[in-house]
Parts: sequence; structure tokens; C-alpha cells
Amino acid sequence: MNQMLNVITVCKNDLENLKMTYESLNSQSDQEFSWIVIDSLSSDGTVEYLSSLDPKFNFNFYSEKDKGIYDGMNKGISKVHEGFIWFLNSGDICIDSSSISKIKQSLDIENELIIFQVLAASRVRKKLIGSSLSPYNVLSNMPVCHQGMIYSSRLFKSFGNYSLNYSITADHYHLLHLIKGRVKIRSVDLPIAVFALDGVSNKRMLKSTKQLYLGSKKVFGDTWFLPDLIYIWKVIKCFIVMGLKKFNLR
Repeated sequence: MNQMLNVITVCKNDLENLKMTYESLNSQSDQEFSWIVIDSLSSDGTVEYLSSLDPKFNFNFYSEKDKGIYDGMNKGISKVHEGFIWFLNSGDICIDSSSISKIKQSLDIENELIIFQVLAASRVRKKLIGSSLSPYNVLSNMPVCHQGMIYSSRLFKSFGNYSLNYSITADHYHLLHLIKGRVKIRSVDLPIAVFALDGVSNKRMLKSTKQLYLGSKKVFGDTWFLPDLIYIWKVIKCFIVMGLKKFNLR
């Protein structure tokens, strides 16, 4: 299989963060990769900025209407015909100048999904995300980040693209299908990217929890009760967190 690395970035009216993503790619010691940008008809100068770029690596961008981030990611997937895919969206950056090199050294034809660590950073804390997968951590949450997942392009041909029915957790729903399909997955304990860890609203937290549950039930069926137990616990946990926030205890 061709081991070309295709980096896909989705953006919309996020020019300053997009510049950060570009600069981190432009500083890579290995420039043998492809960068595909899917822009959602930005009106903040993004198209003009992208038109002015002339990087050493292969670069293409497309600006057209989409139905959200996962639709944009699907559009990016459609531009890739072989090799591997890395989603590094607007504002996400490589952790250092050797990220591309680390990824390419880990590519192999035996493993169709390679999971790296990602540094999630906020103003008050930083933490590494990315662990080995188990039935519990996959059903209860998204234990990995798409910024740390390197997909063989064959996976999307075999299992389809991201479902637009899950506006927050489509990557988790897709991962469940890969696990059920016994895709060969390799974990690498190296960080390759940094992304901003923003606060999650109570409403979004509950919506995400519900989507995780519905996705798990759809993939694994109604005969497995672990998703039900996890869902009940997570809803209780959400309300506890909401209560702590209300009284400024968290």
C-alpha cells in the first residue's frame, strides 16, 4: 500500500488559527506529505490567504458549502485516493518539527489505524490523551482524539465515512464500527499534536453523552447492557458536575 501521508484540515472563518496550523506544518523537518484544506465558504480572508501560500509540500484547498465539521472531513476524505489520512483541523498544531517524521516511521501495511497521543491544552492545565482501547473506555467515552489517529484510506472505503447523524460524536461512532470490524489497530506512546481544550457547556455535555450511548447501542445492539449502565452513570455524573458548577464548587 502507498504510504503517502495526507493531512486534512477543515476550517470556517478561523483564519488566525488556520495560520498556526499551516506554520506548524511548514516547520516540519519532513516535507514529503500532502495538505488538503476544506474551507466552508469563509468570509474572513481565508481563501485569499490560502491562495497566497506556496509551501514545499503538496497543497490543495477547496472552498464550498458544507453541513458541518464532519461533512467537511468527509469532503477531505473524498480527495484522498491512497495512503494514510491525518485530520489536523484549524487551530490544531504539530507538537514539534518531527511530528510528520514520527508518523511516517510508524506507518505499516499491517495496521490500518495507528493511534498516537495528543496534548490537550487549556489556560489552566495540560494533559496527554490517547490510550490503548478497551471495551469500557471506548463505550464510556472517546479515549483518543482524531488529531492522534492516522487512518489507512482503505478504512473509509470499507466502513464508510463519518455519519452526519452524530454532530458531536461521529468520530466515536466510526471508531466503534472499526473495532467491531476487528480492524488492526496499533498504539504508539508518542505525542504528535496539540489542540485547545475548551470548556464544554452542560447542554453539550449531555448531548454528547446521549450520542455516545445511541451510537454504541446501534453498533452493538440491544442485547448488550454495558452501554445502558454506562449511560445511566454518565448522566448522573453530568448532573453532579452541573450542580458543582452552579454552586461554584468546580
